Amino acid sequence: RINDSNFKKSVRARLMVYQVVANIRASTELSFDFVLLICLASMLAAFGLLESSTVVIVASMLVSPLMNPILGMVFGLSIREHSLWKRGLRNELIGLVICLSCGFLIG
Repeated sequence: RINDSNFKKSVRARLMVYQVVANIRASTELSFDFVLLICLASMLAAFGLLESSTVVIVASMLVSPLMNPILGMVFGLSIREHSLWKRGLRNELIGLVICLSCGFLIG
């Protein structure tokens, strides 16, 4: 009876880990929403810099989804899954290029 209870706990724990990995993998995907939010955040930051408004600059940081690829890189390195951290790094670099190009277009 004790072994049965431990087995159920281990299955629940594995399921939770699988769900966490699946959520992080889904959040690091390059999607239309990711690109649109990056463009919106970079335009918001540019307008904040033009207006000298720290509130708008902080709001652009809150809109920006650049934390998800960073989370994917760190989690991929910690669980030693090369595809996850490589995808996170690639999407982070793509997001930074999009952000800089939107900033150059506005500025």
